Formats: sequence, structure tokens, C-alpha cells
Amino acid sequence: MIIIMVITIEMLDIFMRYHNLFFLNCNNYNYDIESSEIFLDFLNPKFHSGIYGLLGAEIIYYKTLDQYKKGNNNDRYSDRLFFDFDVDNKKASAIKKEILDTQSNIVGRKRIAKIKRLQNEYKTLIFEEDLLEKPFKEATKLCNYLRNKGINPYLIVSGSKGFHVNVFFKEMQLNQIGCISEHLATLFKKNLGLETLDLAVNRDAHRRLQRVPYSINSKTGLYCQPISKELSYDEVLDLIAKKDNTPVEFDIHRYYTPDTFNDLLKSLNDNFNKEIKRENKTRKLINKSTHDDGLFKDVDLRDLALLTLGEPIAIYENRNTYRCPFHDDNHASAAAFDNRFYCSACGVNLDKYDFVMQVTGAKTKNEMLMSLKEIFNLK
Repeated sequence: MIIIMVITIEMLDIFMRYHNLFFLNCNNYNYDIESSEIFLDFLNPKFHSGIYGLLGAEIIYYKTLDQYKKGNNNDRYSDRLFFDFDVDNKKASAIKKEILDTQSNIVGRKRIAKIKRLQNEYKTLIFEEDLLEKPFKEATKLCNYLRNKGINPYLIVSGSKGFHVNVFFKEMQLNQIGCISEHLATLFKKNLGLETLDLAVNRDAHRRLQRVPYSINSKTGLYCQPISKELSYDEVLDLIAKKDNTPVEFDIHRYYTPDTFNDLLKSLNDNFNKEIKRENKTRKLINKSTHDDGLFKDVDLRDLALLTLGEPIAIYENRNTYRCPFHDDNHASAAAFDNRFYCSACGVNLDKYDFVMQVTGAKTKNEMLMSLKEIFNLK
């Protein structure tokens, strides 16, 4: 049987505005537009019995169709962090690959029979060889750590060989959500010893799609199953084995992070924006220095000071003030002008070339350029 669904522009607009709520089954929301009820029914697992398992919500999203058409990344919103625990198992990977090949190259009853056999082999890995035990222990370890910090995580069985830990926050515009996600995941992996935490997901966070809970994973035949309360490993296996896709009531407000955590996200976002601007300026600087006949031609020394000394103590119309890096200065005695760096305390008076040479300790132009690349981790 072939099912064809036509999505109107109005329904797409509704989807763009509310799709972050579709990630989980939200029964407590009311919608005034009749067509939204139709679209919600399509997404509700009670109606589609989990067969449309590829629907998902992106980590970052536009809230309106107009924003989507403009395509400005700064208009996009985020509402969660997503941590993926996925065990590296050769048998499981080989079975999944064979299932994909079967789905692509075989038709009819042979296709159905082979996929069913492969799915049974996969389930044997889960229920008899404890495929999920290590990722479950590590996902639980992260959840317990977050709870001790006042954060209520949401744990989900992926329907494959791992678990997803979601941290929900009130939606905000974080244009560096990928950097934030990778930064936090790296800290968790290192400090908590989480070997199965897949950092590749966080490095590419802005492109990630999440499987809808209660939907079926087409490669394994298992449900993507939320864990709404603390369970033991054996209880989780029982939950998976029951094949129960009955939605558990979900109130997202119970999972929102505290304001202190939200402030941390905003602070990280600002810091990453500054770091990226700084790196871009450095790249331009090195590019100019490599190709221009005049070293640092058209480069403002205040930009050089910002890149090498960091944020100034104060910013004025024609100068930025610093604690002098060339002596023990407690009073911000130095100033970076457009073409000179001058300290009223120790008397240092440098042009752009001499300033960078002094800061980097280089003796030649090439040494100076190499030092700048090392300082800012540029390849």
C-alpha cells in the first residue's frame, strides 16, 4: 500500500512554528487552527503506530516561514542539547549495513524475510549479548551528574544501539549552538569517563535530526522508547521487549533548565562569537601580511593588540588602553593607536611591525607569521 501525504504551505508554516514541540508527544498543548490538528494527528504515534519513524526535529530551527525564506542563521532558535551514547560494535554495524543493502537491492517477500531475520539477529545482540549495557550505564551516569546540578535530563532508547540524553531549555537564539554542544560534550566525556558518548554528533549539532519517540527504527524494528522514570538495566530491556508505543504524558516545563544554566549558555555563545571574530581577524591579518608588499598594510594596530593582548581595559575614540605587556603595569599605562603602541610608564613606542615582533618574540617576518599561527591555532 502506498500512502501519499500532501502538505500545504499553511501546514508547513505551522510545522515550522511548533515543530520543536513535536519532538515528544505533547498532549497538554491547544491549537486554534484546524489544520494544525490534522498535522498533529499525523505526527501523533497513537495514529500512525510508529511506522513513520524518520520524522524528527532539528536542533536549530526557524519559528516562522518568513524567517525560513530569509535564511538568516541568526534568526534560528535552539531549545535543547542532545548527547548521543552509541556503542561501537562490529556485529551490529554489519547487520545494519546488510539491512540497508537489502532494503535497496531486494524486493518482495525475500526482502521482508531477510530483513526480519537480520532484525532478529540484532535483537539477539541486545537481549542476549548485552549490547546496550555500557551505553546505558554511561548515559545514566551523565543523567545523575546533571540532576545533581539541578538539571532534569530526558533519557530515550534510540531504537538501535544506544541512548539519547536531552537537556531542554526555553528556546533562545544561540548562533553558536554547535560550538556550545561540542564544548560541553567534550567536558562530560573527559571528566566523567564517558567512552560511548559520540562527539561527532555534537560537532555537527546544528544538522542533527532526532528520531520521534515511539516511532520504529526501520533498521532494527525496535521502538524509539522514552524512559520517563529511573529504571535499572534489566527494566530497560523489559521496556524495549514489550514493544509498547503507548505515549507517556510529557510536560516539557518539567524539564526546562534553571536560569543559571541558561545564563551559562548565553555566556558561552558570546565567548565563542568573540573567539570566532578574533580568529577571522587573525586569518585576515596573516593573509595580508603574506601577500602585501608592505607588512601590515592597511591593518589597524588596535586590531593587532586585540588579537595578541586580548580585550582592552578601556576603549576611546582614537585609542584602546592596556596594562603594558613589556613591564609590570598595574594602571593600564599603555595605549594602542591606529599606527603606534605607546606606554607612558616604560616609554615603549612601537610601530605595527615592531609591536608584533616584540609580542611574539620573533626575529624575522616568517618567524613572526609562524608565531601568530601558533598563538591562534591556525593551520
